[in-house]
Formats: sequence, C-alpha cells, structure tokens
Amino acid sequence: MEPTVYLRTIVVLLLVIALLVAVLWGLRYLMRHSSRWARLGLGATRSRRDRLAIVESLVVDGRSRLVLVQRDETEHLLLLGPEGGLVVESAIKSAAKSDLSGDGETTAP
Repeated sequence: MEPTVYLRTIVVLLLVIALLVAVLWGLRYLMRHSSRWARLGLGATRSRRDRLAIVESLVVDGRSRLVLVQRDETEHLLLLGPEGGLVVESAIKSAAKSDLSGDGETTAP
C-alpha cells in the first residue's frame, strides 16, 4: 500500500477521536449548566446536602401511611392514602436541630 493511504487513515482516525472528545465535552457542559438537564435529574450531582428527604414512614392500616418529610430544617407530617394526601402537621422543627439546641434534660409531666 502507498504511504498516502496510511497517512489518510491516521488523519481520519484523529479527526474522529477529536470529534468524539468535542461531543463529550459539549454534553458535559450542557449537563452542568442547563436547568432543563438539572430538572430531569441528569445534571452533575450536588455537592451540598439534598434539601428534601423522607425521615420516617409508618403504615397506619393496609391503605394509609404516615410520612415524615424533611425540607431544609423543617419537617412536615403527611397522611397518604389512596384517596389523596393530608397535611397532619406542618412546620415542625427538625428533631436533630432541636436536640442540639436543648440542654439535654427532660422533665416528666
């Protein structure tokens, strides 16, 4: 084979590799900076603590469930069932936060 064929093959291979690198870099940029990607959960993982979490869940009967949901430093108690959801208690201070702020002593009623 001629040396020009080898040279052409190497140049095309390098162009394909460069194109793949450019596409991957572009996808990475979009996933980090696009709000649409972030809303779909496809963006980069957050370095900070997640804002929403299920703290505890308790089955009340075969169809209903009590769920304690934490958002930031506030907890909400929800009753979930097949007919819908109901907010039982809202704006509860987080138990971990209130334990740290108290003196640790409890008094009996």
